[in-house]
Amino acid sequence: MSQTLTGSRTASMTLYRDEYIAGFERGGSLLRNTVTTEFMKQGASIVFLVADSGSATAVTRGSDGLYPARVNNNNQTTLTLVDKTDLPRMNGFDIFTSQGPQREIMFKTSQMVIGRTVDDQILTALDTGTLGTSAAASTDALGMFFHALTALGNNNAGIVMPGDLTAVISTGFYANLLKTKEFTSKEYVNIERLVNGIPQPIRMEQFCGVNIIVHNGVSGAGGASEKCFMFHKNAVGHAIDKENFNPTFGFNEEQNYSWVRCSAYMAAAKLQNTGILEMLHDGSAYATATV
Repeated sequence: MSQTLTGSRTASMTLYRDEYIAGFERGGSLLRNTVTTEFMKQGASIVFLVADSGSATAVTRGSDGLYPARVNNNNQTTLTLVDKTDLPRMNGFDIFTSQGPQREIMFKTSQMVIGRTVDDQILTALDTGTLGTSAAASTDALGMFFHALTALGNNNAGIVMPGDLTAVISTGFYANLLKTKEFTSKEYVNIERLVNGIPQPIRMEQFCGVNIIVHNGVSGAGGASEKCFMFHKNAVGHAIDKENFNPTFGFNEEQNYSWVRCSAYMAAAKLQNTGILEMLHDGSAYATATV
């Protein structure tokens, strides 16, 4: 005679992992170290001065026996700081009933938001440049790289000191560079970018004296018109308060909620148009497909 069960054969238990896995999102990068940055203690705006001789040439005395005089070019660019803030908040009950260290998550994600905002401001300033290697997108990453490097040199914005030039490029642009022997072969470079055919971890590196930052925040990333740039350090100005990237956190006892606030007062702007070259890259070959 069979027995009839009144309950379940199993009593399943769900286990929730204490450690959390960070979601995929873009944070800050080393981009702000490649522009001219002013750390401010106080003030609503800052003025950058770009001064030059106007490509003057030496002269001889005039018919009156005097040297002709000239004046320098003084060009001022004003950056007005704006308050950029991220403020995550969570009440005590939600923290108590949620998985993972929610206060720690608020702290770390808030830093990422502000870091991402700094990069976006600099990329927006670069996008105001009006010079480029071509109006049409190309997959010839190496060709565009050398084109931009040469054009900047012709504009007197080439490399004088280490770190003067930076290329901020998409992952697709970098992938196409990896396909060229000039970028990867020991016959041309002394840095191993491919070990047993495997790309090494992407970081800020140098090629032909140019800093390279692979950045998936460039406009059009992953598409047919990725706006990559090569630029001189003195072509972009950036200002930020000295106490940046230091989140504050607290707890409201009356309303029983925790909060984290990360604020930074900052601005970025183009200083010299001739020091920025856009490299319009076609990265559509690396687009994902639904399978």
